[in-house]
Amino acid sequence: MSNPERPGSAGVIIADDHFAIRAGLRLLLEQMPEVSVLHEATDGDDLLEAAARLKPDLVTTDITMPGTDGFAALTELRRTQPGIRLLVMSLHDAPHMVRRAVQCGANGYLLKGGSTMEFEHAVRSLLAGRGYFCPEVTVRLLAPPEVDAREVLTARQIDICVLLASGLTSKEIAYRLGLSSKTVDAHRARILERLHIGDLATLALYCARQGLVDPHRPLT
Repeated sequence: MSNPERPGSAGVIIADDHFAIRAGLRLLLEQMPEVSVLHEATDGDDLLEAAARLKPDLVTTDITMPGTDGFAALTELRRTQPGIRLLVMSLHDAPHMVRRAVQCGANGYLLKGGSTMEFEHAVRSLLAGRGYFCPEVTVRLLAPPEVDAREVLTARQIDICVLLASGLTSKEIAYRLGLSSKTVDAHRARILERLHIGDLATLALYCARQGLVDPHRPLT
């Protein structure tokens, strides 16, 4: 649906649960005369409702949002509006997450924090019927596959992994989970060994790539 103020423009919906990111993307899109922002969605449910009502040409969406997540939203949008163009904007560059986004219907994938020029190029590429994947994502897709935590760690170890990546100490984790510090330390050693990671800083980056933690969302 085009905006009456910009006849013939391509209608775009922005979906992200962070206000600052939505505002930044709106500002960039409003500087492109060929597109018009129809709606800013704060989560997947909001996105699906607005898309059904407004019939946009393009959606830019995060994949980690409250409620209906981006993957489910992509799948539903592709099913109900086959011609829609779908651009993922994410912090996560883990190959399995990019592949899953594509399987769910994404036509493009950008990492948050990229350049204005790249974002505009991606939008124009998708509206022209092409795909666009940023170079960082392409490189990771071509690299040897990263170990998937869900395949090599137990449920308890994943819980501890997330808390470690969020900056908690062994004592703090032990208190939260009702374990001894020694048990947490033993799990930490096994986690690092199984993921082939040498330190907690690298573990935090790994967890962000894998979608296990969102660095923008405080731990509760």
